[in-house]
Amino acid sequence: MSNYRLSCYVNRVKHKCGYTIELEGAVIVKSVFKLPSENLKESILETVYRGLKAVKKFMKHKDLLNIEIQNIHLCEWLSGLKEYRGYEEYLDKVFLTLEGIDCSYKFRFEKKPFASVIVNTEDVDKLKVSSTKGLLEEFK
Repeated sequence: MSNYRLSCYVNRVKHKCGYTIELEGAVIVKSVFKLPSENLKESILETVYRGLKAVKKFMKHKDLLNIEIQNIHLCEWLSGLKEYRGYEEYLDKVFLTLEGIDCSYKFRFEKKPFASVIVNTEDVDKLKVSSTKGLLEEFK
C-alpha cells in the first residue's frame, strides 16, 4: 500500500495553475499550465481532472490518494458533504475519472497546497517536439 498526494493549485493573478503528484513525500510528477478559465472553481476542477489522469497510471487497488485543493466549497462538494450547484460538466469529469482509478481517495482543503510553490515559481510547461512525427509519438 502506497500513499500518494495530488496537490492542485490555481493562481489567477499569474494566469497559471498546476499540480504535483507525490509518492511517500517525493515529487514524481509536476505540471504547470495556462489558466483554462477565468472562473476559479472551473480552473480548480480542470486542474484536479488533469492531475487525476496523470496519477491514474501509478495507482493500485490498495493505494491511498490524498487530493489537496484550495477551495473549501469544492472540497465539500467533492467529498459529498454538501450538494453542489452548477459546474456539473467539470464535476462529472472528475468523478468519472475517479471511478476509473481503483483506489481509496480523500479530498482535503489546503489554503496553500504544496503545488502552489511549483505553480508560483515555475514556467508553464512547453511541449518539446521537433517534428509532427514526434508530436504523434507522444500521444500513443
